[in-house]
Amino acid sequence: MKKTTNKVYDIVSKISVWLLTAVLIFLTALTVYVLVCSSRGKTADLFGTVVMKVITGSMEPSIHEGDYIIIKKTDVSSLKEGDIICFYSLDEAIYNIPNTHRITGITDNGEFITKGDACTSEDSARVPADRIIGKYSGKSRFLRWINSFVSVKKLLLIFTFLPLLTITICEAVTVARLGMKCLSEKEELISQERERLFREAVEREKKRLAETGLPSDAVSSDEINAQKKNEGN
Repeated sequence: MKKTTNKVYDIVSKISVWLLTAVLIFLTALTVYVLVCSSRGKTADLFGTVVMKVITGSMEPSIHEGDYIIIKKTDVSSLKEGDIICFYSLDEAIYNIPNTHRITGITDNGEFITKGDACTSEDSARVPADRIIGKYSGKSRFLRWINSFVSVKKLLLIFTFLPLLTITICEAVTVARLGMKCLSEKEELISQERERLFREAVEREKKRLAETGLPSDAVSSDEINAQKKNEGN
């Protein structure tokens, strides 16, 4: 029974380590994907959510240059004046480049009038519904923090910290596993010692009965248990 328990614990421990490793790899891959897309001036589409890096300060102070913003794909008909949207611009200077501005009006034909909060005038080109990527829903502080590690010293710090963190987690798992194994072995030794004392109690009782002339099978379970209890004390 103890061996089975140990095997189950070992399997669970290995699965936990594998899952943790898989999650870390998945998150790292997503982060790298977003950073690569941002470096190329493109948006990163993550399961219906778009992440992009802001490269200008046209939405100051609401959105700062260098912020990583999260865009949720939404029903265009639900958009209203005051919403911040991301869209592929039709302005000649930034044609087909993702732009994030606030809606200041809607034309009769359903096109959106947009303007950056820090800009003095509205965008020259209107935004058709089919050019809209989605609605702004927040920022990713984690991605901005990751992007801040651009110097060699900071990169060295990351690549030093991550291995140390991995080693620490693995060591913690190993220590926990050894602790559980020692506890299991201790319980098994206690169980074996109790069984030995019980057998000795049975033998002594049989010997006593033999001396009194009674058959050895006359030993009652209550007497044996009582004797076992006394031995345990």
